[in-house]
Parts: sequence; structure tokens; C-alpha cells
Amino acid sequence: YNWRKYGQKQVKGSENPRSYYKCTFPSCPTKKKVEMSLDGQITEIVYKGSHNHPKPQSTRRSSSSSSTFHSGGLDHHGSSDSFAIQQEDNTTSGSLGDDELSVISRDEEDCGSEPEAKRWKGENETNGGNGNGSKTVREPRIVVQTTSDIDILDDGYRWRKYGQKVVKGNPNPRSYYKCTTTGCPVRKHVERASNDMRAVITTYEGKHNH
Repeated sequence: YNWRKYGQKQVKGSENPRSYYKCTFPSCPTKKKVEMSLDGQITEIVYKGSHNHPKPQSTRRSSSSSSTFHSGGLDHHGSSDSFAIQQEDNTTSGSLGDDELSVISRDEEDCGSEPEAKRWKGENETNGGNGNGSKTVREPRIVVQTTSDIDILDDGYRWRKYGQKVVKGNPNPRSYYKCTTTGCPVRKHVERASNDMRAVITTYEGKHNH
């Protein structure tokens, strides 16, 4: 898709600037915000709204759309009308059209409540600089909310479930998965929204290296 930047601001409590974009298609309500670290690394991408039009053919190699999705560890396949969300082992899977997709912010999420949180953090952070106490930089986290009767959605990768727990504020259990490719650091967790049993929230962290 084509995007037009319409704003940028400094977010309270963060040293990273946040840029705001909207889809250039007339009357399309979809927007996104991209937060970047001072050294140019994307730290978070949040999408709002659903595209109400077909994907433009000319944007398959668009630097704005393709680089955004790849930097978050997901592939946006130019030859398909569906947005890939990811494939698990031995489960029924389904694919989603763009009109069924929305992405929400999970800024309030407490990563410390996740199983193996310390190991996850260590695998997904790299030292960002000259060794003089500089901050580490995490791969961007992408949160996708879909409406579906099944929890397992096709995103083109294979996953192994390694844990499940109930987190504070949501009576629905959260399941944790890791990519089955040897050496790949990507993990995700899947849960039903507390206020809508048909809403499936999938959170990805890390970038596929294969």
C-alpha cells in the first residue's frame, strides 16, 4: 500500500520519535504509526483500521510498505490478497483478507508476565553501539487482531507451542509459540480478547532469519 506521512511527535516517556502515516487511497481510513530509535531502528509499528480497497498493483515493491512489514518479522506477499499471520503444527489454519485485519497497540503489556521472559529478551536484544553503556535495541513487536472462530491462523511459518498461562486482566488463556526453524529467534503468543471472544490477538516478537 501507499502511505503519506502526516505528522511526527515526541512521545512522553520515550526518547524515540513517532511518525504517523495514512493510506493515500481516497476515503481509506487505515493509518499506521512507526516508532524509531535514535539510530534509525524501527522499534514498534501499530496499524489502525482496515483497507477498504484492493491492494494497488504498483506497490508490490513499495519501500514504505514492504520495508515496514519485513522489519517487523512478517512477510506481506505481493502476489496474494491475504495478509499472512503464521502457521502452526498439527492444527487447522485459515487465512485472512485485508478487510478482516486490524492491529492494535499493546504498549500496556507487561512482558515480564510471559514464560521464559528473560530468555526471550536475551535472544531478541542486541547491543546497539560502542560498548560504553549504550542501550540495547529490541526487534519491533507487531500485534495483529483478527476476528476468527479458530485460534490458529496461516502465516507461512511453523510453530511449536511451549507454554500457556492466564494473564492479569484477561480470563482467556494465552498460548506461547516459537518458530521451529533451528536458530530462529521469533516467538509469538496468541489469546482471545477479554471483551470479544471472536477476536484473536496474535503478538509477534523478533525477526525470522530464514
